[in-house]
Amino acid sequence: MSNAQIIRDELKVVGYSHSNKWWQKYLLDKHGRRVTQQQLSALLGRIQDRPVSDCESVHTAARNFILACRNDVEMAKRILLTYAVAT
Repeated sequence: MSNAQIIRDELKVVGYSHSNKWWQKYLLDKHGRRVTQQQLSALLGRIQDRPVSDCESVHTAARNFILACRNDVEMAKRILLTYAVAT
C-alpha cells in the first residue's frame, strides 16, 4: 500500500485538521512510514485551507480558554506556545 493510500484511509478516521508534523509522527508511529512534507501537502493541501472537523466544539473550547485567561490574548498565546513546544 502506498503512502498516499494510507494517508487517504487515515483521513477518514482522524480528519484533516492536523499539522503536517503531527501527520508525520502519526504515520511513523502507527504504520512505520516516513512521509515527507511534500507528500502531505500534495494530498492534504495547505494547513490554512484544510477543513476543521467538529468546528463547534473547537470554538467552544477556544472561547472557554480565552475566558479562563480573562480575555488576555497574549497570555493565551504564551500558554499555547508552551504546550506546542512541549509536545
